[in-house]
Amino acid sequence: MKFIPYKKIFLTALFLLPSLLLFSCRTTQFEQPHKHADNFSALWNDNQSDFWTKRDSYFYTCDFFLEDEKTICHAVKIDLTSPELLISLYPDSTAITEKNNVTKIKSVKASSLAKKNDIVINTTQWSQKIPLISEKVPVGIIQNNGTDFSPADRKYDAIAFYKNINSYSVRIFSQKNISDFSENAEFISGGFWQILSDSDIVNFREFSASRTSLGISKDQKTLYILIAEGERKSRSRGLSYKKCAEILSKMGSFNAIEFDGGSSTTLFINKKNVLSYKKNPKLPSFLCFSKLTFDK
Repeated sequence: MKFIPYKKIFLTALFLLPSLLLFSCRTTQFEQPHKHADNFSALWNDNQSDFWTKRDSYFYTCDFFLEDEKTICHAVKIDLTSPELLISLYPDSTAITEKNNVTKIKSVKASSLAKKNDIVINTTQWSQKIPLISEKVPVGIIQNNGTDFSPADRKYDAIAFYKNINSYSVRIFSQKNISDFSENAEFISGGFWQILSDSDIVNFREFSASRTSLGISKDQKTLYILIAEGERKSRSRGLSYKKCAEILSKMGSFNAIEFDGGSSTTLFINKKNVLSYKKNPKLPSFLCFSKLTFDK
């Protein structure tokens, strides 16, 4: 009789094995990106005509793996001239909390914003007085529809979005010159530094990590997002600023900026985390893209 429990355990494990295997397959759905190449130049040259997959009327995506960099990347191309495009920034009017007469920005999870938006990425870097305990405080300018949520930091750069009649335009600039760009801007989000300036790559110290980069075409008609995974080095090492700039330039960017990376790197598309590992950070700032709904 003393062997019966072991038989039950064995039979239970045997019964659950197919379910475990199915779950394993589901959790690794992004481990094999669509395209593979030694480097981005080879990938772009060989696949330029069918590089992008249309996901909606205003955006396209591509997932790829670079052998030389040993890195999984995710790219998004957004048509800024689409009349259906709506771009928004968090924090907004719902983000303010007050405690002990101190005004703070409430951090939210990316998944909460993904419920109402097609694309969600992280933006401004942040700091914490006590790691894992204190509120995350943005470091750098955040301005939304005339409301200042965080002051400029002269060490860093920023990106401003302007709403035109049926399109958006974008400017990347130093936070030292915020007064030259804030007028008429729908919103402004601070980042780290400009990595591509009028098609010239800006040099930085070389090291690879998770990256969230954003580029804009010379004619202001197309926005490019580049996400590089670098949290699990055995699977994906990440990219340097220079490599991000090179890739964005080949895609068609004339100027580009680097947002916060590392553990903040986030990309949700159509309500799903696109990264190959679980990622749903609680952060004080995100950039969101969605489709306008028109009244019939």
